[in-house]
Amino acid sequence: MRLVEQHEVVETWLRMELDKESKGTVDLGEQEVLDEYGALTQLLVQKPNCGQVFVEYELQWCSVTLTEAQFRRLRTIWGDELPVMEHAQKLLDGSSDLEEDRKAHIREFAEQPADAVGRLILNRRRRPGVGPLVQDGNHRAVGIALRMLRGEQYRAMAAYIGYPSLDCFGWTGRARARWHAYRGTL
Repeated sequence: MRLVEQHEVVETWLRMELDKESKGTVDLGEQEVLDEYGALTQLLVQKPNCGQVFVEYELQWCSVTLTEAQFRRLRTIWGDELPVMEHAQKLLDGSSDLEEDRKAHIREFAEQPADAVGRLILNRRRRPGVGPLVQDGNHRAVGIALRMLRGEQYRAMAAYIGYPSLDCFGWTGRARARWHAYRGTL
């Protein structure tokens, strides 16, 4: 786990959103992204609902590589906030109440090579003891969980995780991030 600046997270997320549109890699040159504000503005245009991550909360960001145990604790930001593994299980057994287009999108990700999935953006603003929310990458995460339930071995995933600057226990985001790094938890 290493501490990163918010600008790195914003640029990575923006690049992933632009990649989705173009179906290829997008180069963010100096002309396109001059500063954090410019990148954040572009990201908000691409994905308006990400504003809650950067506007409502001041977060301390870390770059992490998720272990299988950490991945299994992730929760979706969809209304029910179920763990990604539970969503995948419901897809397998036919009891999922997700919309058909969302199910299809998840299945597409489940068929992609594991290393083509990209970095997840996580948010740790929930109470302790409950897994982080997947802020960006919910379909990808449930797709990976679906592969795991089908017997494929988990491959370590890269993610950014944001810790609130001051949580309910009075810990700063930096202190909380370091505590989790020491314990090997999220």
